Amino acid sequence: MFSVSFPYGVNTHRLLVRGHRIPNRPDHTTYDTPNAMLARLCGLGVGFGALAAGWLILLIAAWCR
Repeated sequence: MFSVSFPYGVNTHRLLVRGHRIPNRPDHTTYDTPNAMLARLCGLGVGFGALAAGWLILLIAAWCR
């Protein structure tokens, strides 16, 4: 038999949170030029693309052995 220690209608699955609001910090991602963010994203894309290509070459080399 199943017994419940909480009364019916009480939302026991909800998380009760208490606290206070703190002010937001200023944004620290300031760029010198509008194209600086684009250059950074392109650099990340090229880096991840090179990493993926390297893994692909290693997998093909291991599969061909």
